[in-house]
Amino acid sequence: MNKVRALCTFTHGSVKKEDTVQTLKHLIIHIKEPIALFWDGLAQHRARLVRAFLDTHKKKFVMVERFPAYAPELNPQEYLWASSKTKDFAGYVPEETGDLLLRAKKSIKRIQRSPDILRGALRASGLFHAGGS
Repeated sequence: MNKVRALCTFTHGSVKKEDTVQTLKHLIIHIKEPIALFWDGLAQHRARLVRAFLDTHKKKFVMVERFPAYAPELNPQEYLWASSKTKDFAGYVPEETGDLLLRAKKSIKRIQRSPDILRGALRASGLFHAGGS
């Protein structure tokens, strides 16, 4: 694993298939290397529109794998959320939604700046050897 990065987008309301395609476009813009995409079985991830987008961009998305259902321990993202909950949200009670969003963005930035946290989440999932830089 050469580079480890976490990208995050926030959506107001429920995530729709169109939001998923927008996020994939965002990945293409910000990641120049081929992308190995691992995600859960969310209905929006399996939508025809999303599958068509991925089919159109096969050269960019070199691998698309879905995590098994009911196995959050295999999803590295769960370990990132755990870091966020224990470090940034423990005992936190926001005054309003804007405060919560700001705290979430700061938490994501902290995680993004720490390759050790990202590699640790990959190692903890047991699915990836998290060596490299």
